[in-house]
Amino acid sequence: MPAGCSRSSSAVQWRSSPGLPAAVGVAGSTRTCSPPTPFQIDGNLGIVAALAECLLQSHAGALDLLPALPPHLPDGQVRGLRARTGLSVDLQWRAGELTEARITSENREPQTVRVRCGADELTVDLPPTGSAVLTGADLSQES
Repeated sequence: MPAGCSRSSSAVQWRSSPGLPAAVGVAGSTRTCSPPTPFQIDGNLGIVAALAECLLQSHAGALDLLPALPPHLPDGQVRGLRARTGLSVDLQWRAGELTEARITSENREPQTVRVRCGADELTVDLPPTGSAVLTGADLSQES
């Protein structure tokens, strides 16, 4: 298997196995392909998908925010992550803790979604094509 495939595969596996620093090393490297291959789409895009899964998971009717935040990314933000059922998610975090999440629905019908961050869980009612803003690791919902 080419190096790009194996490195991306390792990074994807890391999203559910905390503490594997090799995946962060892959994300920080200049390329994930083995020489002399200059471009390998599965390796180049695989690491992007793995990092997105570390920041947001969308399964079984629930959103998991920062489920496997890489330790080398204690502060950051991301916009426009896509989740199942027509949701877009923007996240901000500091010192490894969620500071704000904006969940936007593109559906024309009201929608209810379960949101988890660590041990905290909240049920959020989204209006048609509307959004909800959650603040802090305890998922306080802004009015």
